[in-house]
Amino acid sequence: MDQNGNWHDSIDGIAEVAMSYFKNLYTTSYPSYISEVLNTIPTRVSEDMNQLLTQEFTREEVETALKQMHPTKAPGPDDAFSSLISNAARNQKISGVSICRGSPKITHLFFADDSLLFCKANSQECQNLIDILQLYEAALGQKINADKSSVCFSNNTPENRRYEVLNILGPMQDTRHKKYLGLPSIIGKSKVEIFADIKERVGRKLSGWKEKILSGGREILIKVVAQAIPTYTMSCFQIPKSLCNEIEEMMKKFWWGQRGQESKIAWVS
Repeated sequence: MDQNGNWHDSIDGIAEVAMSYFKNLYTTSYPSYISEVLNTIPTRVSEDMNQLLTQEFTREEVETALKQMHPTKAPGPDDAFSSLISNAARNQKISGVSICRGSPKITHLFFADDSLLFCKANSQECQNLIDILQLYEAALGQKINADKSSVCFSNNTPENRRYEVLNILGPMQDTRHKKYLGLPSIIGKSKVEIFADIKERVGRKLSGWKEKILSGGREILIKVVAQAIPTYTMSCFQIPKSLCNEIEEMMKKFWWGQRGQESKIAWVS
């Protein structure tokens, strides 16, 4: 389907739609306000450093630099976005959040392809956030996809305040993601309830294996599969000790070949 909503079935028509899409995608929109964004980025190079950098370079220096280059080492658009948010925080336009008393406030987090922004749920700060996004779009030519963006409110935010914020943010919806990259995004008071799915996953693995398998095979399955399930979560969160004991008990029953509620002696060498 092309930009006008017309459906194409022929090979030439499909090729034309694809070419038109990528041509529009990679055609510059001649962004403006780039200097306003660059002014927010703090200067890191002194005059002495600049003189050293502008000296004549040698062939060996070029080869060394090329061999050390990596895609993540080059400054990208995220640096400008981070500078805009940090500048707004310095000017007290965005407050950010603190995880505890006395801790520094967090205004933004960039991870993988996602950007997490933090501000107070009021009309002034949300409007300041919209101004930053619009300035970033105008300067860098990168559009913010509001349809794929969402808002997460604190439980203490009243309903009327939520409606006020959502009206400012436009298409962004109040969507509370339960998980992010396979991990719970919000931890409540009961960690046992939050991480109960780990126990269920281990239990499904153990129940799916044949109990008549040789002890050597059981050892490999427990060490390679069952014990590896909680590893990813435990690298980020501290799982309750009671839950660890329950998972360990399940593995012991599988190791000694217990079925259902029957009890067997756990021999110790």
